[in-house]
Amino acid sequence: MTNFSEIYKTCKDSEYDILDAYKAKKSHLSHSSLSKFRSSPFEFLMYKSIDRPKTKALSDGSMMHMLLLEPEKFSKGYYVVDDDVICKTIAGEHWESKGKRPRSTAKYKEWIAAYENKYQGMERVDIVQLKNLQASIDRALDSNLTFKDLIRKLRQDGKAENAMIKDIKGYPVKAILDIDHPDFIADLKFVSNNSLQSTYRDYWGEKYWTWVQQGLYASLYDFKKKHFLLYMNHQGDVAVRSVPVAALQRGHQEFLYWLEKFDYCINDLGRLNLDSSFWQNQNSHDLILPQWISDSPNE
Repeated sequence: MTNFSEIYKTCKDSEYDILDAYKAKKSHLSHSSLSKFRSSPFEFLMYKSIDRPKTKALSDGSMMHMLLLEPEKFSKGYYVVDDDVICKTIAGEHWESKGKRPRSTAKYKEWIAAYENKYQGMERVDIVQLKNLQASIDRALDSNLTFKDLIRKLRQDGKAENAMIKDIKGYPVKAILDIDHPDFIADLKFVSNNSLQSTYRDYWGEKYWTWVQQGLYASLYDFKKKHFLLYMNHQGDVAVRSVPVAALQRGHQEFLYWLEKFDYCINDLGRLNLDSSFWQNQNSHDLILPQWISDSPNE
């Protein structure tokens, strides 16, 4: 856990350095950073200055993302631990059913330490976890022909994780396109529920601001490409949504509105006003802190 008072001090200390960087156009904005600013300037500064712990759900999502979109890069970022042989060597066949615990032995700990030493800087993945993720991907490709065709086109002519920076109203704005194909853009989302009702709520709601994100992405090519959202859960169920141009245009207009308010803070107010929200609404002073922060602003 991280103490709120420590986070507040870090944000307060970094406020003017961050502000100056944006005034000088040395830092880029993104949908993610401006959506935090839309909640409150303090959340924006937390996003920019605090390293947040990586959750298992986020880690699994990142892994599935790479396995599906950039499988050739997987071995450069991850290493697989298959300890079946060493466990059997220590505890014999069928050790699990016999209640033995080879991973708690000194011999196993020595083996795993030497193994991990070879892969410093890379992320560890268990062989069973990897097989489960790959099975979900295989199911997704087998069960949804439209999804399979989009992935096939990506691997033929498209680019995965294509980073682009575009000047919008004088600010460098960065976007990373999951799938950038000459004919379409597609964004891959890992969700717990990919039903039409749930994805519709996520798309238009204020929790994720997906419609604003997609509007920004589509604007990179002046709304000339088709745009798809690919919702996939961890069981390999997939839903493909085609996004109307009118919805994308509306999303981009909202993004421009956020950018206008950010520019007002930077150039007119001259500060981000940490202690309250720029936005005047009934929830403007309610700051919902993530679970990894140990106490509240009022304690």
